[in-house]
Amino acid sequence: HKLTGSLPTEIGMLTRLREMLLDDCSLTGTLPTELGQLTELRIQLSFDTNRLTGSIPSELGRLTSLSEINLSFNQFEGTIPAEFLNLKAGMALSVGMNADLCGDTSSFPNLDITGLEECATSSPTAPTAFPTKPPTS
Repeated sequence: HKLTGSLPTEIGMLTRLREMLLDDCSLTGTLPTELGQLTELRIQLSFDTNRLTGSIPSELGRLTSLSEINLSFNQFEGTIPAEFLNLKAGMALSVGMNADLCGDTSSFPNLDITGLEECATSSPTAPTAFPTKPPTS
């Protein structure tokens, strides 16, 4: 691929797309929230091996028909948005090799998550998506 630079917000106008694979393209900047408008995506949304930064947009939680989202090998930070609980049960979510992305996979029992690091509990600024659940008896 020879794409470079940031993704335009107009990408959300491609509403008939079924699959988007933009791996290893030297993309930079943040993912546009308008990606959440691509509700016809059915197979895969992949931005593996780019230089994308910032938070993962909560709007991706609207893509309820996807089988896979791959955001590995970027520079995302924060946590997985709570809106990902809306995604299809069993959907694969790959987020490995994002140094500042962390969370608890048990917070998303609907997803098959790979590569998510646990948040550092010793840091007072460690991001958390959900409060810790009390033990059940």
